[in-house]
Amino acid sequence: MTSGSMSLPEDTQTDGGGKPGHYYSYGIPYLSIGNYPGKLIAIEGTDGVGRSTQITLLREWLEVQGYGVIETGWTRSELIVLSDRYIFTALARAGIRGVDRTWIRNLYGFGIAPHLVFYLRIDEKTLIRRVLQSRGMDYWESGMDMKLGDDIYESFRAYQRQLLKEYASMSEEFGFRVLDARRKVDVIQDELRRQIAAFLAESDTLSPGPAAVRAE
Repeated sequence: MTSGSMSLPEDTQTDGGGKPGHYYSYGIPYLSIGNYPGKLIAIEGTDGVGRSTQITLLREWLEVQGYGVIETGWTRSELIVLSDRYIFTALARAGIRGVDRTWIRNLYGFGIAPHLVFYLRIDEKTLIRRVLQSRGMDYWESGMDMKLGDDIYESFRAYQRQLLKEYASMSEEFGFRVLDARRKVDVIQDELRRQIAAFLAESDTLSPGPAAVRAE
């Protein structure tokens, strides 16, 4: 196992750092999730990359297909769970602040490994333009606590540059499905739907029961 990856028993180890639908590491002692039927799909990426927009469109589409869907953070469900960010955001932010990577991954060992993780990758210049055209830069997303620049703009550039490198590193470690977030919203959504539909179809074929709660 590479340095910094989640500590798991050998029979549960996967390329993504954990067996989908199972705890990354120690888990919660009184809460067994071994045969839970729900599916967890996480959308990751920095602020301003379009996660929330894609989550909203995915929910509408999945519900039209007949799936029960909820939007939440780090949780479990019999439904399809769409997570806007997951533990990877915390790992990335901690990593660029110098927190020991093995320690922080073990700390989040209670997290459930998602069935799919999509990373909306963007370049620094495009991200800056989008943020400036929308809500503007805030203190924390600009890494002002790290004193990376003389003003909020320079700090944002430096902070996001480091954050993007951290996500790139985690993409291989955790097996992210990387999508180009510079494309139009509908193009990204089509790609998400294609990959999720293929995953759910395969799950329905391989599982004795439904892949998720589905209204017939």
